[in-house]
Amino acid sequence: MRAALLVIVVAASGCGGIFNTCDHPDEQELSCEALPPSSTEVGCMGRPGQDFNDPATHVDERYPVGCQITYPVCLGAYPDSIKKCSCSASAATMPGWACPI
Repeated sequence: MRAALLVIVVAASGCGGIFNTCDHPDEQELSCEALPPSSTEVGCMGRPGQDFNDPATHVDERYPVGCQITYPVCLGAYPDSIKKCSCSASAATMPGWACPI
């Protein structure tokens, strides 16, 4: 009984265990620089939040269409997941961040 309990505790505490909690710092990787305030180029305002329900950050900055941002997110049993967002626009829409799941 003790051996079985020990195995369950060790499995649950491992890096990929289902009880793993993650607290990633703001490790954003950007493929571009923010546009200068004087630029008339359209772009995405701010950066998307780190987790899917977080509010936008850096809301006073604008990023060019085509810019990408990547950073880790905590998805329960998948603590090493990443979120990759792209600043995109079409002829009918203003630029915005697209973050497929």
